[in-house]
Amino acid sequence: MPITSGYELYQCEKCGKTEYLNANSPSKSDWQKYKRIDANGTSTEYVYCRDCGSGYRDLVTDQDKQFRTFMDAGKE
Repeated sequence: MPITSGYELYQCEKCGKTEYLNANSPSKSDWQKYKRIDANGTSTEYVYCRDCGSGYRDLVTDQDKQFRTFMDAGKE
């Protein structure tokens, strides 16, 4: 069996799904990296598979709405 180099291991930080991908893998677009800044200002990067990335985007969209409501409260 030949040795094939140039692959990277992707692992979803939420569900644990793993996949070995090279630069030309069609499924590479199924994986997303997100940078999150917590309440203390600490920035952390996360990698999610397609399904968990979709759930994360939904969560962030809800948080964005809450933030807009917070910012608009009390404006004249």
